[in-house]
Parts: sequence; structure tokens; C-alpha cells
Amino acid sequence: MNEFDMRMKERARREDCPIPEGFDRRIDAALEQLPQAAPRRGRRFYRIVAAAAVLCVLATAAGAVGAVLRQTQVHFFRDEEELLAAMEEDKSGGLNGYYIPHGGQDFDPASLAKENEEAWNDYAGGTIAEERQGTEADGWTDMRAWEFMKGEVPYQAEMYRAERLSDLNGLRDGPGWDVSWLEEHYDTRPGTCVYHTETDMETGELTYESFIGGFEGEDGTSFNVECSWFYQYEMEEDRYEVADGVHYVTADGVTVAITMWTTASGQQRFDASVYSGHMAWYMQGTGLELEEIQTLADHMGLAALCEYT
Repeated sequence: MNEFDMRMKERARREDCPIPEGFDRRIDAALEQLPQAAPRRGRRFYRIVAAAAVLCVLATAAGAVGAVLRQTQVHFFRDEEELLAAMEEDKSGGLNGYYIPHGGQDFDPASLAKENEEAWNDYAGGTIAEERQGTEADGWTDMRAWEFMKGEVPYQAEMYRAERLSDLNGLRDGPGWDVSWLEEHYDTRPGTCVYHTETDMETGELTYESFIGGFEGEDGTSFNVECSWFYQYEMEEDRYEVADGVHYVTADGVTVAITMWTTASGQQRFDASVYSGHMAWYMQGTGLELEEIQTLADHMGLAALCEYT
């Protein structure tokens, strides 16, 4: 799945670029929900993953009229043999592909609130440096800051909690994330809405920030949406995947990779992703049809979140 793939990339690069605290835990949680592969017998053939993004697409977005949209180009293939041949031909050092076979565990709507609570109570073994209650004007309900170490480097992390994702919008020094349509059509799951940052205290530079929230609708529909910025590196230009999926160009000109599959229990899972410069946006869950996922993507304001040249 795309979220897991991106986080695994972060783990692989930890020696050159320290990852945000809690990634290991989130990786493990994502891994548990990945479809499980059957034992290998001869050549493996998997279903095709979702994904394609356009590189250098002209888009009109707030502050980016006539600019060139930066998006990762995803190459997807019918089987592993084709993928490996394409990667060999590329020679540009693109990210290795990953595989999504049939099966897998169900999406757990309760896991996000649990992860948020665990991080709130124990952030990397750090020391609580500040706690505040939000006001009506703030929108958010409470915040907590920690001081902790990554190797020899001191860091500070901040987490803000809110009842709604939109209540966190004023915290980012940059374009906001328009989730008004999302909140109008779906209910927010309690304990899921968080804004999270990490700052290198030696340089004073913000290295990571992220918004995340969980939503639910009728008939068991449940999903998480997250938008993160990784300021210590940029997303690769090319990705190689073997999986089953489609790509969809939103009304504001952003290409979204969408993957759908059935878990071992019969649950219908999906995820969707966009990678642009330092930004990664993804949505994962259960209970939505393809058209509903596309409609959500149309109303996420993705063009305003992407980066341009």
C-alpha cells in the first residue's frame, strides 16, 4: 500500500535523514494491514497495483497559476518480471517496487485513535516541555510539546488535537487544507484529528509536519486521510509498482493513484495517494466505491497542497 511504501522508504533512509518519531510503530501497524503473500512457488504473479501520476502537468492552483505541477510518475506493471526489467533499463536509482497480493487483514477504524493516544502519552521517551489548552479562537482543543533526542541531535515535537480536521488548519505556515466538503459529507471519528511537527533544535528547521484525521459514513464506510511534508528530502521522480489499480485526474489537475483489493475476510479495502515534491497525501480505508473515492479526491483541494516549479 502506498502509505507503507513511503514509510518504508523513510526507514531505509534513516541514516542520512532522521525519520519522524513513531514511524516504526506506524510502519508495523501498516504492515499488519497489508495483504499477506502466499508462499512462493516458482515465478510470482501479482495483481496490478493502482497508481500513476503525471510529471510536469500544467495546473492552475492558488499561488501557482501557469506553474508546472511536480508529481511522482508511477510505472505499474502486470508482474514482477516486467517491473524488474523496467527498473534495470531506467538506471536512475528509482525506488524499488513493492507487491500487493490477494488477501490481507482488515482496515481497523479504531487503530488511528489508539496510535494518537500512545504518542500523546509517550513521545519517544521525551520530556514534556509545554502543555496548553486551546481556546475557542484557536479551534484546537489541546497541545503538547516534547524535547527528545535523535542520536546526538536534539529535537522538539509538537502535537495539537482537535475535534475536527478543519480546526487545525491555521497551524501550518503555508496553504491550508480545504476539508470542508469532506466534513460536510462524512462524520469525524473521535480522537483521530491531529497536527504533528518535528523541529531540529540545532538548526531551528522544521523537518516534518502532518495532518491526519479519521472519517466514517453509512454502511460501514471508514477511512483515514493524511497529508505530510518531509522537508529533509523530496519524493522520487519515478516509482515502480506491481499491483491492481487505476489513476484518476482530479478536477484541479492532480493525478491520484487508487488501489482496491479484497482482504482475506472479504473486506473491500482501498488506498489512494499523491506525491509532490516534499508532500505526500494519502487516504486508506474500507467501504467506498471507486466513484466515491474519486469524488472525495475532487474535493480535497489537492492542487493547493502540491508543489510547483
